[in-house]
Amino acid sequence: MTTTKPIEKAYMFRGGRITLVGLGFVIEPKPEDDDPEHFLVRPGAGHLAQGWTLEGWAATRENLINTDPTTWHSLTAILMAAAEEYRP
Repeated sequence: MTTTKPIEKAYMFRGGRITLVGLGFVIEPKPEDDDPEHFLVRPGAGHLAQGWTLEGWAATRENLINTDPTTWHSLTAILMAAAEEYRP
């Protein structure tokens, strides 16, 4: 994820990283040359206690359809419930 402005459609979280932390996620900075504000979102302790691991979450990406909540992992559902669509 990033806090820089996207070129195409994206999702935004009011409150930014603080909102994600409030949802229980861990934020890991991972600056890129072309995106110095880039960061990773990982499951937090509460998520892990429910068995929602990063590996399990990543394994659902192949079948993920953004417009079909039945394909979402529980962590994706948490993020999408808090997200707002953004188009520059």
